[in-house]
Amino acid sequence: MATSPLPLLHSPVTGEICCAELAPRRVTDSWWRDRWRRVTPRDRIAWPVAELGEMRCEVCKAIERRAMAATVADPADSDGGR
Repeated sequence: MATSPLPLLHSPVTGEICCAELAPRRVTDSWWRDRWRRVTPRDRIAWPVAELGEMRCEVCKAIERRAMAATVADPADSDGGR
């Protein structure tokens, strides 16, 4: 699993973790209402890796899962795509 080089942001209100590219922008109501902030080294140390896996952007993880699922051969396509 590749880790994004972008900094991670966290909303303690919603519990979401996103990379800087996919998190709400600072000028939006979502940023202020959900109190988004940058993930600190202390946050990373306190993260329960054994239970939740490595701290990664949730949207990037979902995109990666979909891409992997799309590459799995579909039994209906066993005729070579004809």
